[in-house]
Amino acid sequence: MAQTVKNSNTSFSRGGTICLLCFFILVLPSSSQELSYSVEKDFNNERYGQIFIEGINEQTIDLLLQKGLSDSQWASFFKVNVAGATRLMLGSYEVYEGKVSFRPRFLPDQTVSYEIAFSSPSLKALSPTHLDTREYKWTVGFEELYEEINEVVEVFPKTDLVPANLLRLYVHFSNPVNFENPHKYIRIETNEGKLVEEPFVEMEQGLWSSDRRRLTLLIHPGRVKRNVGPNLTMGEVFEVGKSYNLIVSGEWNLEKDYVKSFQVAAAIRSTIDVKFWKVLPPKIGTIQNLTIETDKLLDNALSERLLSILDKTGKTVSGQFVYNSEASNLTFTPDQVWSAGNYAINVDPRLEDVCGNTPITVFDVEGEGSKEKNPDLRIQFRTRQ
Repeated sequence: MAQTVKNSNTSFSRGGTICLLCFFILVLPSSSQELSYSVEKDFNNERYGQIFIEGINEQTIDLLLQKGLSDSQWASFFKVNVAGATRLMLGSYEVYEGKVSFRPRFLPDQTVSYEIAFSSPSLKALSPTHLDTREYKWTVGFEELYEEINEVVEVFPKTDLVPANLLRLYVHFSNPVNFENPHKYIRIETNEGKLVEEPFVEMEQGLWSSDRRRLTLLIHPGRVKRNVGPNLTMGEVFEVGKSYNLIVSGEWNLEKDYVKSFQVAAAIRSTIDVKFWKVLPPKIGTIQNLTIETDKLLDNALSERLLSILDKTGKTVSGQFVYNSEASNLTFTPDQVWSAGNYAINVDPRLEDVCGNTPITVFDVEGEGSKEKNPDLRIQFRTRQ
């Protein structure tokens, strides 16, 4: 359930007449009723962490929606930040069930408090129908949610053979993970048990998905790129032909250490070329998967969101991509049955393989990226009988 905190320090004179009291209640509701806030604290609710402002009159809400405010305009009267900090939280604004709400981009941190500031004068500058004139400030916190023993579900790439210039690893957890520094609990060792020094770009809060279930481990780019500072002083992170273990310590609320073993193959320093992809078309009138066999290991997270399917009119076909790094293929499952005719696979030029190479740029050519001019990034296919 959402927790609502309301402040009520405005009162009416006991000596007023009933008619006068009714007049103020009916005609000037915003000037006599304080605004309040509520916060969704139930983690199982899809709106967990969302902050709502209640008590704004319907005319004001309608006017705000008509104006189509930008996030900066919403933030001019409704701000959220970590207590004691000046930088605003990242997020978006919307109207939900008659309330103005702020949805944070990332899950709230239970170790800090948040400040909510709402300025009625600033709102009135955008909407004269808002009659309240007060400035509001509230502080809210979130209870610890991560008492359950966690589990590493999988690590991408899932394959046991990776290129020497691997740029990212993704660690997926069964439950949201707490806000401790993840690098205290994660390390890479050689097969002989020797610790690999400083393999990652370390960020105290880590690089998390919005639900804090997926952690991105970024291999230090300065060690991946040849002939640049860290590469010259520390060398490359991985050596071709050697085996390594990625270890997530059981001390990080796991039942035991999680170990992902892999061997290192030659580096890949060439652009993604979709001409080498093989397409297995689906059958007409089914929701059969479209399968795309790729010639390289693609970045798991990017490949599932930077490709799209277009029908013969150029309209995007709704559905979901899933990348299988073990088989090096992508499958697309449509939301509706396939029609007869021609389709196209559209590849976003920002797509990367696991080494950071895109269809137009090589991540490392002796420290300088090379560019492919205007590659064809559409693959045509036709549904089959």
